[in-house]
Amino acid sequence: MQLYRSLFVMVSFCAITIMSQDCAIIKNKQEVLRVDCFSDAFKDTIQTVLPDEFQIKDIDYHVDFLYDMERLDYITGLKHNSKATLQDLFSACFYLKQLDRFKKIDLVLFKEGSSYSVLFDIFGHQIFSGLSLSGCLRDRDFYKNMYVMDVSDVFDMQKHKHSLEVMKQYFYDQGYCNVQILDVLTVDESRKTVAVKLELIKGSKFLIEKVDFDIQSIGSVADVDVLRMQRKIKQACFKRLKSQVYAQDLIKKTKSAIAFLLEQHGFMSFGLVFDKSMDVSLCKVSLICKVSLEQKKEFVFFGNHFFKKQEILDHLLMYGKSSWHFPSSIIVDELIQLYKSRGFWNVAISVREEKNRVFCLINEGSRIGISDVSFKDNDTFSVRCLEKQAFKKFVKAKHFDKDLLKKSLDRLVQFYRQHGFWDVKVVKEEFFPTASNKAYSLMITLDEGRRRKVGTYTVLDYPELQGQGPFLRVGQESGSDFDQLILLEQKQWLLRHFRNLGYSKVGVDCELQEWGDRLNIIWKITLRDQAIKFGKVVVQGNSLVPMSKIIRELVFEQGDSWDKNKLEESSKRLRDLGVFDLVQIYPGRDIDDNLEKPIIMKVVDGSRYELRTKFGFQQVGKDFRLGRGSTYKAGGSFLIRNPLSVCDRFILEGDFTRYYRNAAVSYQFPWIFTKSIRCQYKLYDTLYDQPVYIGSKNTLYQAYQQGFLFNMTKNFTKTTLSGNVGIEFMGIKEDGQPQLQNIIDYDKYLIGKKIGYLFFEPNVIWQKTDNLLNPRQGHLSFISCKAMIDLQKKTSFFKLLVEHSFFIPLLDPLVLAVRMRGGHVFNRKYAQLIPIERFYLGGASTIRGYERDYCPPLGELTCPVLDEYNQLPPAAGNCWRFAPQGGRTMVNLNTEIRFKMFKGLGGVVFNDLGALFKDSIHNALCDKSDTLLGGSGFGFRYDTPIGPLRFDVGFKWNRVHKEFETRCVWYLTLGHAF
Repeated sequence: MQLYRSLFVMVSFCAITIMSQDCAIIKNKQEVLRVDCFSDAFKDTIQTVLPDEFQIKDIDYHVDFLYDMERLDYITGLKHNSKATLQDLFSACFYLKQLDRFKKIDLVLFKEGSSYSVLFDIFGHQIFSGLSLSGCLRDRDFYKNMYVMDVSDVFDMQKHKHSLEVMKQYFYDQGYCNVQILDVLTVDESRKTVAVKLELIKGSKFLIEKVDFDIQSIGSVADVDVLRMQRKIKQACFKRLKSQVYAQDLIKKTKSAIAFLLEQHGFMSFGLVFDKSMDVSLCKVSLICKVSLEQKKEFVFFGNHFFKKQEILDHLLMYGKSSWHFPSSIIVDELIQLYKSRGFWNVAISVREEKNRVFCLINEGSRIGISDVSFKDNDTFSVRCLEKQAFKKFVKAKHFDKDLLKKSLDRLVQFYRQHGFWDVKVVKEEFFPTASNKAYSLMITLDEGRRRKVGTYTVLDYPELQGQGPFLRVGQESGSDFDQLILLEQKQWLLRHFRNLGYSKVGVDCELQEWGDRLNIIWKITLRDQAIKFGKVVVQGNSLVPMSKIIRELVFEQGDSWDKNKLEESSKRLRDLGVFDLVQIYPGRDIDDNLEKPIIMKVVDGSRYELRTKFGFQQVGKDFRLGRGSTYKAGGSFLIRNPLSVCDRFILEGDFTRYYRNAAVSYQFPWIFTKSIRCQYKLYDTLYDQPVYIGSKNTLYQAYQQGFLFNMTKNFTKTTLSGNVGIEFMGIKEDGQPQLQNIIDYDKYLIGKKIGYLFFEPNVIWQKTDNLLNPRQGHLSFISCKAMIDLQKKTSFFKLLVEHSFFIPLLDPLVLAVRMRGGHVFNRKYAQLIPIERFYLGGASTIRGYERDYCPPLGELTCPVLDEYNQLPPAAGNCWRFAPQGGRTMVNLNTEIRFKMFKGLGGVVFNDLGALFKDSIHNALCDKSDTLLGGSGFGFRYDTPIGPLRFDVGFKWNRVHKEFETRCVWYLTLGHAF
C-alpha cells in the first residue's frame, strides 16, 4: 500500500509539472491533487492519476458565495460512498462550466486508502441580479430593454456605462437635452450579485426658438437660383421647426425634406448640415440650416398627361445621381420604355438641353387597349380556363400594362406546373390589331411539354414515416397531377422530423422513377451523425425556487431522445406556474461525451409582492349612448408569489361594477406530493344583480353565492381534467319586481332563503385543433357534471352538460364549423331549481336571433319596464313585459360556414337551433310555447392578436311573442361563437 501511495504521488507530480502550471500538489496528512477544471490539461492530468473506476468516499463543495447546494448535487451527479468513473468526473466538470456562473473551478482529490474524497473549490463571478427604475411613470419595460445586460449575466461595468449612454442618447433624441441618469450599484458580497438602481431625471424638453437658413453657391449655380431655393426651403421647413420640440427624428425628417426638394429642382450635388446652439437655462435651441449648392440640372417636361412629373423623375432617379449625367439619347430611351410599358406604343419624345436645364417634349399618343387573350397549342386546358386562372386582371384592365402581363404569364406557368407540366414554356407573345384598330388581341403560343402524374411515395429504411405528415395524402394524390411543390413540402417535413429527433446533419435526397405517365418518388435519408439526447438541465437566473421543484415541471429526462416539442411544453408549464417573470429553455452549444446536449434554462423570479389595480368603463347591451347599459368597472388584486418556496401563490382579488360584486381569496400550489396536479383553495363571495334585460337599469332579482372550494387540475397533451369540491351557500331575493315566483316560476318559499350545498364538480376538456383562437380543423369536447347536495331544504340536484365542436376544412377558403350541446338537470321539481343553475339560450354564442337568455320559456313581468330606446315592435308600446325563466333540459346545435374575404377580414353564414324544456321533453313538445327555436344570419370577422372581432346579425325563424320580439338581433363582440 505504501508503495502504491508513493507511486501515486510521483505520477501526479510528474503529470502536473509537465502538463500544466495550474495544477499543484500539496502533501500533508493526506495526499492531495488540485486541478483547474478550465485548463487544457485537465483531462490528461486526471487520467494519469486516477483509475477508470474508483470509489468516492465523500463529495463536497466549497463556494465563495451563497449557492444552492441541491443544484450542485444535481449538476455533478456524484454521491457519497458510490462508485464513479472518469467519465462521470469529466461530465460533472463539463456541466459545472455550462452554468457560466463560476470564473474558476478547482477539482481537489484526497486519496484515503483505496477511496477518494472529491472537493470542488468554486469561485464565482459577480452577477447582475436586477434593475429598478424611478423617475418614470410609464414605459418602464421599454427603458429596461435599453439595458444591455440580462439578469444572471456576468456584471460588466463597461456594458453598464454603455447602457447609460444609450438611454441618455435616446432621451436626447426625444428633446430632453439636459437629461441626467443617477445610478446606484448595490453589491451583495455574500451572494456575489450586483443590483442596479437608476433614477431618471429628464428635465424639460428643449424647444426650437429660432431657425436661420444659410444657403450659398460654391459651384456653377446662379445667384437667382440660390435665392429661389432659399425662399422655397424656408417655406417648406420653417413651420416644421419653429417652436417645435427639438428631436433628432424631427431634424432627420427635415433634412430629408430639404434634400428631396433640392433633387426635384435639379441640384445634383449639395451640402446640407444643421448647426445648433443651446440655452440650457431657458431650455431653448437655435438652429442654422447650412446648404451649399454645387451644380444644377433641372428636368422640364411638356405634354405629359398620363404620368405626373414626379413619377417621371422617380423613374429617372432610380439610377441615383448618375442619371443627371445621362446623354439625351439614353433619357429618350428610358422615357419611351416607361410609356410603352403602360401601353403608349406610339409615344414620341424629343429632348433639348441648355446650360442647367433639360427640356423634354412628350407626345404621348393614344393608349393601346387589350380586347381579349387567345392561346395557341393549348391542348389540355381551354382558353376560358387559362384566362380565368391567369389573365383575368390583365383583360379587366382593358389597357396594356407590362407589369400585369408579366404577372399573368408567371401565373400561367405556375398553373401549368401545378398540374404536372414541369417543362411548360411560353414560346411567343403576339399582338394583333382588331378590326377597329383601337385595340389589340394578344395571342400566346405555348409549349406544354409532357404531363406528369403522382405515383407512389417510398421512404427507404423508414417505412413508418409513410403514414405521417404529408405522406398521409398518398392514397388521395395517387394518379393526380404532379405539382413540384409536393417534393419541397415532403423534403422540408423530413428535415424537420429528423432534426427534431436530434440529428444535426441530415441528408435528404429523392429519386424519381418513371412508370408510364407516373412518377414514383423514392426518398433516401442519410444521417451523418448520431442522434443527440437530452442532457442535464443547467438552471441560470436569480430564482430561489428549489431545483427539485423546477425539474418536476419538465416533460423530459436526461437521456431521452431529442424532441423539440418537449422543450416548448416544458417552457409553457413553467410559465403557467405564474411565479416567474421570464422563462427561457434552449439547448446549449456543446455536447458532452455521451452525445447529450445540456439544456440551458433561464428563469427569473417575479416580484414577491405585486399589487394590480384596474378601473375602466364597460358597455353592456346594444345601446351605445352614455349612461344606457354602461357601468364603471373597478377592481384589483394582491399577489404573494412563492410564499412557501414551492411555486405557490396567494391571491386576494375583487371586482366591482354596477351589476356585479365579487371578492375572493385563494391559495394555489402546483403539486400533490410528487404529482404535477394544479391545486387551489378558494374562498369567495359574489353578489349579482340580474337585470331585466342586458343593459337595463331595472333589476329582476339579486343572486348571491358564498362558499369555499378545493380545485384540482391535471393537464395532458390534448386533455384537461379538473374537479371542484366544496361547500356553497346561494340564493336569490326580490328586488324591483314583486311576485317574483310567478315571473320566473320559482318556489316562493325559497325566495330570500340562503341554501347550503355540498358540491362536487368534475370537468373534462378534450381539445385537438390546429389553432385555439381561430380553428380550421380538429375538434373540441367538454363534459361537465355538477352534484349539489342540500341536506336541509331537499333541493339537491345533479347537472350534466355535454358539448362537442368540430371543424372541417372544405374548399381552400371555406371551413365548416359545427357545435352540439346538450344538458339536463336531475332534480325533484323544476320550481325548486334555483334560476342561476338553469339552462338558458339566446345571445351571441347560442341562438343569435334572440336577445341574451331570452329564448322561451318566458315569464310575464308584474311591473312592465318602460323603455322607448329598445326598438320593440309597435304592439309592445315601448314596454318590456317578459323575463327569461330558463329550462331544466337544453339542446343546441350551431352550424357555421366560415370563409376568408380580404386579408384579415372574413365572413360567416350561420344557422342556430335550440330548445329549452321545463319538464319532460314529451310534455314540452305538446306545449307550443316551448317548441324548437332557430335563427339564421350572417356576420363578419376581423382577425386581431387576441382573437377575431365579431359582428353578427341573426334573424328568428319564428316569433312566439310577436308583440314583443323583434325580427333580428345584432351583436358586436370578440371571439368566435364557438
